[in-house]
Amino acid sequence: MSFDERPKFGYAIGLPRSGRWIELFNSDVYESFPNPAPIGNGGAVEASGPPLDDFAQSALITLPPNGALFLRAERP
Repeated sequence: MSFDERPKFGYAIGLPRSGRWIELFNSDVYESFPNPAPIGNGGAVEASGPPLDDFAQSALITLPPNGALFLRAERP
């Protein structure tokens, strides 16, 4: 979640395992309202970075301004 008025690109977060993480929810993508330029991760991110925030892996994500993302690990 970000309460910043500007998007955050290349923001590192810790994740519990490596691999692909699906973007389940992005508050910048609207179902019933056309947003001409949503800010997001194209539906997924890859956790392949070094340990971070007491987690085994990390990923670089894009956070929309004043927005929230929900991610889940892709099932093998």
